[in-house]
Amino acid sequence: MDGDLLKAYRRKRDLTQEGFAHYLNERLGRSYDKAKVSRWENGREPVPDAVAAFMRRGTRTRARVIATANQKGGQTKSSTALNLAHAFALLGKRVLLVDADPQASVTLAAGVDLEERMARGAVLAAVLDERMAIGDVVVPANGIDVVPSDISLAEFEVSVLSRPGPEKRLKRALSDVRQAYDEIIIDTPPHLGVLTRNALVAATDVLIPVVPAPLDVPGVPLLLRTIEQIRIYENPDLNVLGILPNRFEANTSVQQATLQQLLATYAGQVRVFEPIRKTTAMDQAVYNGVIAVRALPRDNPVVQGYMRLAEEISDEA
Repeated sequence: MDGDLLKAYRRKRDLTQEGFAHYLNERLGRSYDKAKVSRWENGREPVPDAVAAFMRRGTRTRARVIATANQKGGQTKSSTALNLAHAFALLGKRVLLVDADPQASVTLAAGVDLEERMARGAVLAAVLDERMAIGDVVVPANGIDVVPSDISLAEFEVSVLSRPGPEKRLKRALSDVRQAYDEIIIDTPPHLGVLTRNALVAATDVLIPVVPAPLDVPGVPLLLRTIEQIRIYENPDLNVLGILPNRFEANTSVQQATLQQLLATYAGQVRVFEPIRKTTAMDQAVYNGVIAVRALPRDNPVVQGYMRLAEEISDEA
């Protein structure tokens, strides 16, 4: 991205350099000013990657939909969905985060006022039950949009089995908003029930977070078989992005051995991404209720890991 293209982009929107800086700051959460824009346009400074990505994002007409899935609990699905969503946003993408887990962990961690949403009934269960449109429940939170969840989603999961199209309702709902976003991330519950299947039917891609521990890795083949069934019967274009080892402790021999086992088992079949390392700072971020990718320093291994993941899979979109 060069300065002339940036200037053309700005002028097409009839913005001054100061107005363009404000426009970028609102959407990217940055603090650019008129002087900075001028230096980009004159070629004295390179256009930042986040700004270039933001300007290019209009080329895709419909959002990619990524489900984070693993039927075993404690595999960092929610933290992966949350931090990947924010990593995409920091790259200049328009992001929708969908909480399809009745525990509502992502909803709360994203900074949504869940009590207010529940009082209005503006939650995912109302969308899947066809009582509200998805656009009516979307709430902005810390630079991304969120579709919140609550415990009523568990009741829906039981009742929907007797209704038409139980596993296609999320896909149908998302079709109304896919043109408004670049990336849609779906967090799923820790089991292979109707909500996870809804996510896999709606998704274009699935990312499998896993803690590289001996008791956690054996669940991956079961999920891959479920994905294959979804491909055969309901979503033939579903792509497996790969397996994401998370909370990886490099100095632990058991985790090192388990990671090597993952690499050997799925070599040539499923990509195994660079692990997201376990850090004390990440644990503190979770405890303090802040979003690690936004709150921690850029040189923190967790932030670097999620940003590299977002950049890597962005290049493939």
